[in-house]
Amino acid sequence: MKRDTGLLQPFLGFLATSASPRSLVILSALASIVGPAPFARGAEIIYDDRDAFVQATGAGSMTGSVPNVGQVLDGVQLGTVTVSLTQGTAIFFGTTGIEGTYGPDFTDLIDGNDIGVTGLDGLTFGFQVPVSAAGFEFAEPTAQPPGAGSFVDSTYRVEGLDPSGVVFTFDINVPNDTPTFVGVASDTPFMTLRATEIAGGIENEFYGQVYASLAPGECITPYEPVTIVEARRAAPGCVEFGQSDTNPPGIVSGYNVYRTSDASTPFELWDPVAAEVADEDPVRSLIQWTDSGASVSPTGVWYYQFLAVNGDCPVQSSEGPR
Repeated sequence: MKRDTGLLQPFLGFLATSASPRSLVILSALASIVGPAPFARGAEIIYDDRDAFVQATGAGSMTGSVPNVGQVLDGVQLGTVTVSLTQGTAIFFGTTGIEGTYGPDFTDLIDGNDIGVTGLDGLTFGFQVPVSAAGFEFAEPTAQPPGAGSFVDSTYRVEGLDPSGVVFTFDINVPNDTPTFVGVASDTPFMTLRATEIAGGIENEFYGQVYASLAPGECITPYEPVTIVEARRAAPGCVEFGQSDTNPPGIVSGYNVYRTSDASTPFELWDPVAAEVADEDPVRSLIQWTDSGASVSPTGVWYYQFLAVNGDCPVQSSEGPR
């Protein structure tokens, strides 16, 4: 049976070409186009806007911010995502060690530090549990540093895989010199998102944070403790806190707050003060929360602990470590 893979339609700024044995739904401002799928097992929706992707899928960052540590080993863990080479020879998280060539940042088209690959680009993002949607920040600058080669407009093949094989495949050509996001939602869960440069050169494209929405019934418990960085009495019976949390935002739905007047009290006997509280001021660097019911402690002191929690997990396994 001949399979038609000739679907080529502009999608919200970049070109998406179906090369999938399963049905591919490409949404644009003008129309919904369903490609022929004689072997279809599912449908995919492609996104090139991160905020629209997050709003539609409920996804969160599974990597957190990219650290500026320079060259890393292939197969490195970033948050809850394993980052490895699809092709190329080395992965860089930020420009540490090569600032003389690239400066303090690979590109200002992506917020924060970026991920770079030497040689023909290609990265594989492996997830700990099946996901129903995933995507990554991406940029293709035309200006190249010395030694990076002349600019070549690149085309990428993006694939989702589960243990049985390929779930979906599509090709993209993103706008140059533009902050871009490459995301896909699938009704068939997948464990791996793979991007491979299939047309281009050794010049550089860059990646940012990786986002995902876990498949129904799946969860990842926060694995890092929360650190109280600052606490101050704002008014009688009112204490303001600033916390630092290194868990990826995609696995944290809020924070459970516990309090005791005696630090020697076993933690299971600490009083729960609040459940799944949100950051009261996301603009600030620290996570903000105010205990407005801090009455006078019997010992003159209150001790607090904040635990990251993932409300998608069963209650008995939803809290991170102390």
